[in-house]
Amino acid sequence: MTRRLFTRAFWADTTERAIKTCAQVGLGVIGADIFTSVGAKSAGIAIGVATVSSLLMSIASAGVGDPNSASLVK
Repeated sequence: MTRRLFTRAFWADTTERAIKTCAQVGLGVIGADIFTSVGAKSAGIAIGVATVSSLLMSIASAGVGDPNSASLVK
């Protein structure tokens, strides 16, 4: 891995992305529940999987893109 993985800026960016992903999926699941019966357990699983996926994608992209960001692009 790269040294940027151990910077405060990287983790601030990664955390922000994960929180945004969590909120987006949460709103999507709540919106879908209006038309279907999703259930709290299924909603929690969907939110958790999306949030962990966001964290893992940021970590995986640590070696590419902008060295001051968790982004894959410069």
